Amino acid sequence: MISCLGIETPVEETIQFTSDDLSYLYYDSDTLVFDGNPIEYVDTVSFIYNGSDTIKIPVKTRILPNYDLFSPDGLAPGIQGESDLRFINVKGFRYLNVYIIRTSNIIKGINYSSYRKFYVGVNEFDIYSKRVFMSDSIHLDTASVLGVHYNDVLKLTPDASTKAVFKTLYFAKNFGYIKIETLDGNRLERLLP
Repeated sequence: MISCLGIETPVEETIQFTSDDLSYLYYDSDTLVFDGNPIEYVDTVSFIYNGSDTIKIPVKTRILPNYDLFSPDGLAPGIQGESDLRFINVKGFRYLNVYIIRTSNIIKGINYSSYRKFYVGVNEFDIYSKRVFMSDSIHLDTASVLGVHYNDVLKLTPDASTKAVFKTLYFAKNFGYIKIETLDGNRLERLLP
């Protein structure tokens, strides 16, 4: 009867990742139609460790619904993605992680809940994290690692306000972490297949 009267019932829209969002995750496609059901993608990436040893690291990406409990309207629907690399018996590295969240939580035109967060753990206690809001203008650069030239590279360096656990960290869109060097000289460089 409602449709006969021309009254439409509101449909809750599922927030989607953009191709740019997906380029920060270890995921095998630049498009995704998210229907609210969890998605898991598993892969392996290779690194050269300290210039000589090749190591293969499993990476798990999870894409899930997200609800922001702190939004002004109670529950702002959204989507979150996380790619997680765990190192076992690799001196100087415990994990690398990139986390993305996108919600409809917009206050006065600024999207406060949409951001990317980068985590580096070099041991159990020394952790670095950097949050970059989607509205922030990020300077992307280029880098060459093991003879491969990368575009769209985010170069993160610790500042005085954070506990420094690494000297250099390069993250390339569509490739992930491509180079990390710790303060004590341990180094990982992405090896492409």
